[in-house]
Amino acid sequence: MIVGAFASLALAASAAHADTQCYSAGLIPDGMSYHVRNGITAPNHSIKFVSFTSLAGQSLEGTAKVTSRNVNGTSVKGVELTKIAVRHESQSAPASVVIRYADFGGGVNLRIYGVAVVAAHLGELDGRQLGGATINVQQTQPGATRVGVLRLTGALATFAIGGAGLLLEQACGTY
Repeated sequence: MIVGAFASLALAASAAHADTQCYSAGLIPDGMSYHVRNGITAPNHSIKFVSFTSLAGQSLEGTAKVTSRNVNGTSVKGVELTKIAVRHESQSAPASVVIRYADFGGGVNLRIYGVAVVAAHLGELDGRQLGGATINVQQTQPGATRVGVLRLTGALATFAIGGAGLLLEQACGTY
């Protein structure tokens, strides 16, 4: 789950409710980067950057980088996944995860409890079940870049998300 990854990257956290934790890249300097096989250990969490599977089925090893980008005319800061995925395993599974994202195209990966799917963009996964979780995707801003909210509902102790060009702006987990 990306929530743990953001927390372990020492990002600023704010609690929306006693049982919800949200994280963003706000306090991390632009340019901090991670590569496949980089891992982060935190109490009750295991976070690893793993290879990304392209739409053509190729396994690619790119980078994850904290960056600020122009997204449809608005400056957005987050962790940009470029041909890489981030996998999170947690001892206590959140019941839901909500991720604000910007998808620049080229394909996305989503894996829950080892069940994986590759799609052109997250919107293609709306309404599907994957690894025991329900996927809901809402596009929140029109434009060349798909900007939206990904909501996963179900026990999410093991979760991974990746993209050819995917910016993760904020992640919230409800426990």
